[in-house]
Amino acid sequence: VGSGTMQDTQLLVELFLRHLDDDARRVLSPAEELAGRLTAMWAAGRAASPGVEVPIAEFVRFVALRIDMASFRGLELLRVEDLYLLCAYVKGLPGAAPLFEGRCLGPVTATLRRIRTDPDMLDDVKQALRHAVLLDRSIDPEHKHYAGAGSLASWLCVRAVREVGHRRDRRGRDDPFEEHSLDDLPVQDEDQELVYLKQ
Repeated sequence: VGSGTMQDTQLLVELFLRHLDDDARRVLSPAEELAGRLTAMWAAGRAASPGVEVPIAEFVRFVALRIDMASFRGLELLRVEDLYLLCAYVKGLPGAAPLFEGRCLGPVTATLRRIRTDPDMLDDVKQALRHAVLLDRSIDPEHKHYAGAGSLASWLCVRAVREVGHRRDRRGRDDPFEEHSLDDLPVQDEDQELVYLKQ
């Protein structure tokens, strides 16, 4: 699907709407200038990840499948740069993995070190996160996937800290987090889960 002709534009909108759930479709199908918005989102994501080429149709489908009305506040508020990179990573596109590792898993490593996670557990948790982001919505009915409502790095950090806590509980270890160890989590917006975790 291209973006240069009226027919291509209509096909792009139809593709997007087809992959939304019923609630999201009711909200977004009447939206004016939907095609322009989708094209602008793709262009912004592409600009944020130089050298990583995601076809616009793949990106639009990816975004539609991840919209969760429980956290959705409008297309203009989605973190399109994170959704674009995640789409490229999930699809295994050239150049995506190094960017994902540095931009998204780098903060996870720093966060887990601050809460004194041993190296083996840190590596295991990061591997579990890689597997988690590769889950498609079709096998993720509880909407635990990243939906673009906040920073992807923060979303991953929250899940990493929770996973370390669960693993420590299972091992019966009394290994509390250091005071203020979560203060520097990479928040660029008001992620509700991250605020809760810090509290």
